[in-house]
Amino acid sequence: MFQHHRLSRALLTTVVQHDETGLLLWAAKGATARDMVMADGRDLHGVPFKELIAGPRILVPIEWAGDGLIWHPADAPYSVWFFFSPSGEFTNWYVNLETPGVVWRDGEAGGIDTADWDLDLVVRPDRTWAYKDEDEMLDGVAHGLLYWGPDERTIRSAGELAVKLIDAGEFPFDGTWTAFRPERAWPVPLELPPRWDRPRAF
Repeated sequence: MFQHHRLSRALLTTVVQHDETGLLLWAAKGATARDMVMADGRDLHGVPFKELIAGPRILVPIEWAGDGLIWHPADAPYSVWFFFSPSGEFTNWYVNLETPGVVWRDGEAGGIDTADWDLDLVVRPDRTWAYKDEDEMLDGVAHGLLYWGPDERTIRSAGELAVKLIDAGEFPFDGTWTAFRPERAWPVPLELPPRWDRPRAF
């Protein structure tokens, strides 16, 4: 994930499915990741955008906190995350509004590059939903080209696309993958591949 051309998150995942419809990934608890924080250690959430872009930001190593599936529909301005409890029960969907992902290959490594637009949707198993982080999105778009997302109308339109599927109970909000469990033989990925911090692919 990027902020303009600056890497803001790298997460090691396992490819479950990849075809013309999109890319499905498994993010395992304990997987190696890198996340951007302010240089003083503060999480980026809640930091005013003006301070965020002015202050130094750094990538720090983290362990991924919980099991989940990540569905990147081809050419869609969002991804859909499926979260599960420690016992494997589906807990909720999370719609991350973002730049349509670009899949890349570089030797043995591969990935998908995108840029987060801050505004998200939290969707419960009964498909009731609510927007999240609207204030952060509005703070970002108010700064025009300094922000790595498009204008407010484009971002809200992306949310409306997802809401139509949610309200209608259409894929991927129709129960598909909510009983998913990873293969026991799948290792938790711990070693970042060479060139994991390569330039942005889009």
